[in-house]
Amino acid sequence: MQKQAMNLMPESALPGIALLKASQKAGDKRAQNVALNHLKKFNIFAPMAFYDEVESALKAKDLDTAKKILKQMEKEYRREGWFLKQSLKLNIAANKWQEALLYLDELTKSGGIVRKHANEIYAYIWHNLSKGPKLPTPERLAMMEKAYEYEPLFLDNLTELAKTLFKNKDKRAAQTLLEKAWHDMPAWVIAETYCELMSENTPIKRAQKARKLHDLRPDHPVSQLILIRYFIDAKLWGEAKRVLHLIPRNVPEAFVLRAALAKKEKNDISKVIDHLKSAVQKISYPYKCSNCRKSSDKQDAFCKHCGSFLTLYLKHPITYANCADALE
Repeated sequence: MQKQAMNLMPESALPGIALLKASQKAGDKRAQNVALNHLKKFNIFAPMAFYDEVESALKAKDLDTAKKILKQMEKEYRREGWFLKQSLKLNIAANKWQEALLYLDELTKSGGIVRKHANEIYAYIWHNLSKGPKLPTPERLAMMEKAYEYEPLFLDNLTELAKTLFKNKDKRAAQTLLEKAWHDMPAWVIAETYCELMSENTPIKRAQKARKLHDLRPDHPVSQLILIRYFIDAKLWGEAKRVLHLIPRNVPEAFVLRAALAKKEKNDISKVIDHLKSAVQKISYPYKCSNCRKSSDKQDAFCKHCGSFLTLYLKHPITYANCADALE
């Protein structure tokens, strides 16, 4: 590395920086490599060049290349924030959770990451550690509780924790956990888990539990949509219609539920088609990247547009698929 880098005037790197930005925007890998090789000649810009090179490899899911670059840079840059960040990303992408945890600890201690973001990643790592094969239940439970401490509203972990508590004969703890989460952030998966665990397996009983959740947050649109779905399942047509009237007509999920109601109550296929046409015209991808603001159709550790790490979030805490289940 020292043989490559030179103490050139930083201004001489400006064309290389401009080329790097333009080539990344255009997706031109060859031009991007030219820019990166140029920037590696500058002591001040070499870390940035290697960071971008690793980022490009991670975005392309070329983990071997990313690992090779980091290995070459380890001796000189092992303690630097950019190296720790990229090593953390690499180990998460490779599902090496213990290694990822070590890098995150170092990054946090160095102050190289915002605490809120660090907590989200800690929760993500501990949740995945809890999925380890042949883990004793107490150890698995402790890992999920650790993830919960870092991020209580990480829904994958929250629902698994509730199910594990329930299986471990702690129904009260599971109920309290889900009701608190629902009060803080109503979401379909919370309601589904709650109704599954806390009621007998009948449509009427599930509808009763859905009503209890609804009453905790009666004005929240997700509460209303979920209640309608369970009313339809229980064939409580009048109740479903009553709540549907409370929802603004342009909500896409409401059109799907109107279609489900038309099908289940009277098998009116003409109305089903009309409602679903309206839904299709308003549906957008459910995930958005907080970095580039572009939408994606599924959750992933990396944004498929800009490659940002753990920046995808649900634009709406309920999916169309959940509502569409009522059509079956």
